[in-house]
Amino acid sequence: MIRQTKQQISRIGFHYAWAGVCQTFLQHINFRIHVFISLVVVVAGLWLQISLNHWLWLLAAIVWGLTVELINTAVEATVDLATDKWHPLAKAAKDAAAGAMLITALGTAVIGSLVFSSYLFS
Repeated sequence: MIRQTKQQISRIGFHYAWAGVCQTFLQHINFRIHVFISLVVVVAGLWLQISLNHWLWLLAAIVWGLTVELINTAVEATVDLATDKWHPLAKAAKDAAAGAMLITALGTAVIGSLVFSSYLFS
């Protein structure tokens, strides 16, 4: 029996987590769109030289949006694995996950608008 150290186990866990992010990026256009928008936001923040406080808000919004999109993707994959037939509970699960992403996208758009409006319209 091979014994693994906690550090080795942590590296393995990180490997699988990063593989999940990469797989989602490669296979799901919505995640790529979120990454692209996040990069645009970062470039705009650098160009406008936003404050540290505003960076914290934007980075929290970026992480929030990408995380919810990953969770939405995981829910969709899990439902697809569980059934290939239409079922009202499968629909409810997918719709709820998509709704969480919609609310997140609206919230992050408000955060971005509030941060950037103070630089663009002052």
